[in-house]
Amino acid sequence: MEAILSTENDILHYVSNQLSEAELGTAQVWDFTSPIARKCGGLFEWAQLACAYVNGENDTGVGLTAEERFRAVVDCSRNILLLDDMYKFTLGTIFPPQQPQREIRIDHFKSVMTQILGTLEPLSLTSLQSMRRHFHDDQGLDIHSIVGPMGALLSGITDSSVPIRTLHASFPKFLTDHDLSGEYFIDVSSVKYNLAFSCLGLMKDEL
Repeated sequence: MEAILSTENDILHYVSNQLSEAELGTAQVWDFTSPIARKCGGLFEWAQLACAYVNGENDTGVGLTAEERFRAVVDCSRNILLLDDMYKFTLGTIFPPQQPQREIRIDHFKSVMTQILGTLEPLSLTSLQSMRRHFHDDQGLDIHSIVGPMGALLSGITDSSVPIRTLHASFPKFLTDHDLSGEYFIDVSSVKYNLAFSCLGLMKDEL
């Protein structure tokens, strides 16, 4: 019981700190902190994703105020207690229903994430882009345009020389399980040919 209370208190402090500079209008930070902390079910990852959205990081929730983004999280989270559902919510803010050519953008997202997860070791944006030029398809895809808005899910996206990694081990598991990810599902095995072809192409060009 003491461990549970300690975790809840830690999350309260974390959320309060993360939202301390949010433009909340006349509302008090605590008015936002408590509902989010209560909804996250003790999951720091959930709280992190929620705060990133409320703060409008990486251009998520464009056109909405901080309070409106907060309401969206709380209203949606009435039936969201699992981290997997929060991933769906976060990706839904990156690829909103009204977005032009949404299906194409999601296909590009899936292609890039398949490449990122399919490599044996994490690679930097520069290395991923170099490999992409030798892919059988989607050679001209701009990887930065895909990973740029994903700061709440990936690290290494702001420095082209730093390996890109998922922030949480559960995110790859979510993406590779169709029952969990639905339209965001990726089949890592589908990238094996492109990875092998691109490695041979790079060796041919640079060795």
